[in-house]
Amino acid sequence: LAAEDPVKELLSSVDILLCFSHQRPAGKLVSQPLVEMREGLRASEAYLARYGTPRSIAELSQHRLLGWLNPQATARSWPLRKGGTFEIEPAVGCADFQLLRRLAARGSGIALLPDVNLPDLDPEDGRLVPVLGDVVGRKHHLHLIAPQAVSDTEKFDLVTSNLRRFLALLVPNPMIQEWARV
Repeated sequence: LAAEDPVKELLSSVDILLCFSHQRPAGKLVSQPLVEMREGLRASEAYLARYGTPRSIAELSQHRLLGWLNPQATARSWPLRKGGTFEIEPAVGCADFQLLRRLAARGSGIALLPDVNLPDLDPEDGRLVPVLGDVVGRKHHLHLIAPQAVSDTEKFDLVTSNLRRFLALLVPNPMIQEWARV
């Protein structure tokens, strides 16, 4: 389920939440990064063949841009690898990065997406290529978020242990971070 602010919108009805974010979600909750990832621009080979590959931010502004409304960010401000941001005018802004991934894979534009390092969900995903990878993007994390009362239980410890084992099947082990009790 995609939400513009998953902590506010979803945690009232669930005990544990997984959230993609470049920083820890705010609030009176326990939050730990589980997996370190990257966030960057992706486009289909077909889109780039038709419209050209941008070589600079100035050229990027002449393309159809798909803006991800990730938590604590905006679809109109994209990150620079060396720090800071730059403003864009997205043709589409959406909290559902999978939808943006599908649109980019089908040649609808260039999307800012988290690289979740998971197997491709669709054969079209294999045709997504990085764009301006050394210029646009930042570190990103999959966060585990829970109320303090839930995080202090044995059941929570079991769930997080099983989640780590599952993630180890999908991503390289050094990317998975240990849960640190605060």
